[in-house]
Amino acid sequence: MATPTLTSAFFRRIARLGSTKASSKGELLASVSDVWFLIFLLVPILIVVFFGFTTVNQDLTISYSRLTGANYLGALDPFGPVATLFVRTLGVAFMAAVGSLVIAFPIAYYLARVCRERNRGLLVSLFVIPFWISFVVQVYAVLPWVRRDGYVGIVLDRIGLGSLADWIFKTVGLGSPGIVVPVLIYIWLPFMILPLFTAILRIDPALVEAAQDLGAGSWKTFWNVVVPLSYNGILTGTILVFITAFGSFVQPKILAGSSGLLIGNYIQASFLEFGKLPDGAAASVVVLVPTIVLLYVYVAYAQAPATGLARESVIARIVRGVWGRLSALWALLPIAGKKTHAGAAPGPDPPQTIRVYRSRPEQIFDSIASWRGPGILRAYTFVALAAFYIPLIQVIIFSFNHDNNTIVWSYPSLRWYVSPPGYQEVSSLFGDTAMIGALSNSILIGLVVTAISLAIGLPAALAIVRYRFSSKPFLNLMLYTGLMIPSIILGLSLLVFIRLVDDLYLWPYLGVTWDFGYASIIVGHVTFSIPIVIVVLIVSLREFDRSIEEAAMDLGANEITTFFRVTIPNIMPGIVSAALLAFTFSFSEVVVTLFLTGAGIQTLPILFWAQLSKQIQTPELNAASTLIIGLSVVFIVLANKVQRGGTLFRF
Repeated sequence: MATPTLTSAFFRRIARLGSTKASSKGELLASVSDVWFLIFLLVPILIVVFFGFTTVNQDLTISYSRLTGANYLGALDPFGPVATLFVRTLGVAFMAAVGSLVIAFPIAYYLARVCRERNRGLLVSLFVIPFWISFVVQVYAVLPWVRRDGYVGIVLDRIGLGSLADWIFKTVGLGSPGIVVPVLIYIWLPFMILPLFTAILRIDPALVEAAQDLGAGSWKTFWNVVVPLSYNGILTGTILVFITAFGSFVQPKILAGSSGLLIGNYIQASFLEFGKLPDGAAASVVVLVPTIVLLYVYVAYAQAPATGLARESVIARIVRGVWGRLSALWALLPIAGKKTHAGAAPGPDPPQTIRVYRSRPEQIFDSIASWRGPGILRAYTFVALAAFYIPLIQVIIFSFNHDNNTIVWSYPSLRWYVSPPGYQEVSSLFGDTAMIGALSNSILIGLVVTAISLAIGLPAALAIVRYRFSSKPFLNLMLYTGLMIPSIILGLSLLVFIRLVDDLYLWPYLGVTWDFGYASIIVGHVTFSIPIVIVVLIVSLREFDRSIEEAAMDLGANEITTFFRVTIPNIMPGIVSAALLAFTFSFSEVVVTLFLTGAGIQTLPILFWAQLSKQIQTPELNAASTLIIGLSVVFIVLANKVQRGGTLFRF
């Protein structure tokens, strides 16, 4: 008989501690994540609200005793800068969400209903890859296409349309406010495509066939069957795009300059300027309120567990009711009624064939759909893929350009990756100490964040799936909050949390301070990575056949042994995917890092931001972008490989 070790005895004691009651196991497993979310997510958000009431002393320090509501009154002033920027940001976010929905729905429909099963995984992967690439790299990739002296402008000049090019770039080109919405759609479109794809894929094909058998054409089937059954995907994607666009400040700063700034730019500037911290906190609450409202809508309707076709959201019922009344009014119109012959003798009703009235636009739509519908959707989808990948491919190609030019090609060279010995004319990626240091910091922070997120997220996911416990509603709420909170709110809330802890506790009682640096960045990244890990692992645990665990325990294994010998190996694909996602999001994060980084500590995306904010474009940045794109492709291939077409795209 094997001698029990200290470790095995410890785990057996934990198992016995939780075996008395199932809820105790859930509380135990979720305890670390509950504490983490409480300290680093909920409390910092509340502190931001409190900071909006603080005042500034003459020495520019924060006064926590003299509180005032003047900061909030200023933020709510309808003619003040906060209200003006709030309205502009609201419009930009709304247009980005609606534009993404209109563009993404045909793509999602093609992926879910039209394309061949054997090609679906590849096509979905191609739309997922930009989701893994840092948006700073994507912004950098579109710059040669939105500049007046870029590719589009050059082509228009050569064909004699220079005046048209001037108007286009003045309206939606680099430096104009109109560029913000198209670029936000370009960056966040995968956030809309993936929920729509999942929702449409779940629609029972028999329902579509039944509608067509009853006489409905493609148009009526789409609006009366596909769209209503896709409401959850529509709502999820719209909220995700709206919230991410609403909190944007990097894209407007780089692309539109001072003419297209949003509320996020005002908040970021307030936190960088001495004495403006309370004003920035009050303005951030203005961003936080619509986020909380949308979070409630998301949790209450989009993520409510569906029970067949019987469950329908409030929004769906409202839209369906309005549609029914409009249909009734349409039926009263003379064109919709049936013609009868006067004086016809009453008699038994003859057999009737169901005929559905179709307007002329519907007939044209149905004809096109039956004639070339799949081909049109296929072409549309591949145009969207080209729009994603041509800028990224251009970035990769020009990282091998010899000349210091990101638009005009000369001849191939590796000088932007590795400089020849003694060659100091240009700075190369692997010869630039600042770039190498930033890359090392990004990798180190990403690995630490991944390890901590898995250690906290795996027990929490197990608790959510397996047990009912008192803190489960709190954990679920924090889970959705962490997923949907704008990065700017998370970053600044942790910033003011650290400032408050330093001012009121660490320095007065211990004589030390929590300096911004590696620890603060890791805390920030772990806070948004834990929800990602939990959601991915929830899917894996729900699809796991628990009869395997029962068989192991019937053969004498305890719960701890079963977990490590049976459960972990079977959900390993989900663990690998969660780890890759956590590392990628940490590696690519800009906004949270920007608020929490310390002096002399830079990550690769922050270095990008520093150069792009100064409008510096060099092939060295192309080389760094190529490295990031390559890592993203490798990670998505690995995740797809371990998932075997599984849960990666459904989390």
